[in-house]
Amino acid sequence: MPHLRREQLAGMGIHYMYHSLDYFLECQQELGFKTIEMWCGRPHVGGGAPGDQGLGEGKKKLAAHGLQRGRLP
Repeated sequence: MPHLRREQLAGMGIHYMYHSLDYFLECQQELGFKTIEMWCGRPHVGGGAPGDQGLGEGKKKLAAHGLQRGRLP
């Protein structure tokens, strides 16, 4: 029977909508995720609210936390 490997799972940011992008990335790193789901919208990227990150800044933060965006097969 096939089993999922940890690297096949991606952390999802929607559960962190009341937290900063930095907090979300730190949590995903601590939980051992290598891949995250980025929706590139509110609350973390480009929503226009204070603390929002642009796409380029978000990509830099991903790399700094050892994470990458999930990609569709």
